[in-house]
Amino acid sequence: MNFLRKIKLLNRKKTDPNKFIFTGDEKDQISKIQLYQYSADEANEFQDISLSEFDHSSLQQPISWLNIFGLSNKNDIVSFCQQRNIDNLVIQDLLYVNQRLKLKAYELYNFLTKKSKRLSASVLSI
Repeated sequence: MNFLRKIKLLNRKKTDPNKFIFTGDEKDQISKIQLYQYSADEANEFQDISLSEFDHSSLQQPISWLNIFGLSNKNDIVSFCQQRNIDNLVIQDLLYVNQRLKLKAYELYNFLTKKSKRLSASVLSI
């Protein structure tokens, strides 16, 4: 038996910065956001926000942290990021599931990529 899966690699030198390729397994899932906002006085968490329902003005808190789940909906992710003026290379990093741990500071935001698994509600209820 062969338990290894083929990993899609992205050649950055040959990839157009305006072309977005999702390198993970295609899944039928809805893209969602998890938002953390905190200051010295309080912390709030908001879960399962759809990309279309996300209010960009909510990022005016002192510190906001977004986790994006369901990356296989490439067009939704790209549209969401472009509406918020996220750099194209950041969008590519989001969609490249084999991207190494990375932290980069931009003028209006910091980008950290750390891939992780998210447990579904059915797994948590067991």
